[in-house]
Amino acid sequence: MSRSRVRVEPSPVFAGALELVVDDRPQSVVDPANPARLHYDYAHRVGGVLSLVADPGAALRVLHVGGGAMTLARHVAALRPGSRQVVIENDPDVVRVVGERMPLGPAAARSIDVRTGDAAALVPGLDARFDVAVVDAYVGLDAPGFAASADWYRTLAGLVPDGIAIANVVDDGDLASVRLVAPALADAFGSLLALGPADLFAGERGGNVVLVGGAGERLDAWVAPLRRIGPHPATVLGSAEAARTLLG
Repeated sequence: MSRSRVRVEPSPVFAGALELVVDDRPQSVVDPANPARLHYDYAHRVGGVLSLVADPGAALRVLHVGGGAMTLARHVAALRPGSRQVVIENDPDVVRVVGERMPLGPAAARSIDVRTGDAAALVPGLDARFDVAVVDAYVGLDAPGFAASADWYRTLAGLVPDGIAIANVVDDGDLASVRLVAPALADAFGSLLALGPADLFAGERGGNVVLVGGAGERLDAWVAPLRRIGPHPATVLGSAEAARTLLG
């Protein structure tokens, strides 16, 4: 059962990459030869935000809520040696299959602490502090209940003092799902930045919106570079525009 429900296959789209499939839905893509490589558009957007958090190559402390194939944790480990990361993944079958079929390299394995369990329970028990938290905990198209919980995000903010939180939100194109998460994230972290495909913000299709919570001045300084980084065509909403669009 586990072998069919959670499996790893050669990516049909990205040459040389492996794809994690859960319940027949592609979830994560990893290039074993180049773990810094990102494939999905939303992952590129998250990677763009991570590139601005500190100087290139500087080590970060990162908490990942939702692991999958640990694509983003591998990305950080490859580009920022010495980073210390914690990955929380709810599905033990995913952790097992990824460990068997998409193992971390030796250096990444030493720097990434993988924990299995419900993030709603595990996050309040963490005693570490982080520079960044990345929340990407979907099961198929379903987000866990804590993903829109103001109390949970306030707990998360206590682990990321003066840092930022990045949340991936799957939306149908009407921004309804984004508007569920945005107030909780903004309340806990102070201000909000939003980025995603331009046609999604225009209401023409669904997809992924990346929300970033943090200090408004810091986030607003990232708007121009994130617009340059893409992927394109992209919409990036600074703190004031994000508040008008998503918090009103």
